[in-house]
Amino acid sequence: MNKGEFEKIPEIFDNKFDLKMLYPIRNTFHVTEFSGFTSVMCAYYCSIGERDAAQLLFDSLKELTPGSAMVNYAKRFLHPSLITKLIRWVYKKRHEQINKLETQEKNEEHDCSLEA
Repeated sequence: MNKGEFEKIPEIFDNKFDLKMLYPIRNTFHVTEFSGFTSVMCAYYCSIGERDAAQLLFDSLKELTPGSAMVNYAKRFLHPSLITKLIRWVYKKRHEQINKLETQEKNEEHDCSLEA
């Protein structure tokens, strides 16, 4: 998330954005499971522009574990400082460049195989 690779979150969690969906057999979760998962989902929703969903998650996280490290982690995404915004922008641009180069390399390999 800090590197701007938020598009990996749906794959990591098998497109399940709720603990109950992720673990359908379970009915109870430890507070650390809830806070860890919720903080990541809050950061994810912030990263994709779903601020309302992120705010709801943040509010529940803050209510259950006020002052915890997970609240602070989520808060950095919901209310980032200027330096945090700059760092994320740099990571995002770097990630975009890497993806662009990988795509170009694949296209060049494909073109070379067609010529052969």
